[in-house]
Amino acid sequence: MFKLFNKKIGRKGFTLIELIVVIAILGILALIAVPRLGGFQENAKIRADEASAKTLENAAAVYHAATGGYPATLNALLTDSGNYKAAILSIPLIQSTTWGSVGSTGWNYSATNGTVTKP
Repeated sequence: MFKLFNKKIGRKGFTLIELIVVIAILGILALIAVPRLGGFQENAKIRADEASAKTLENAAAVYHAATGGYPATLNALLTDSGNYKAAILSIPLIQSTTWGSVGSTGWNYSATNGTVTKP
């Protein structure tokens, strides 16, 4: 029995089985963690769209304050001249499927009160 312990004392490093066990444990942890992180990205896109909608509403409010009326379309914020033009540089793209077609500028805009809503 003491011979078995004496052989291990002279060796350094890990055995192949120990390395395989550690890699298997890391793989199991990765399988658990990766799907949970996927939901954070979609939530971030939804929050970005909400912030973009609020920015568009604020730009329409600045337009209203400067001209006395809301713009007919969101693109009018970019084409009309005036001090309110600094409120936005471009119409932001939709990021999440919750707010419409991803990569489009298809915001639902109301020219009567300047609100932006989900399509």
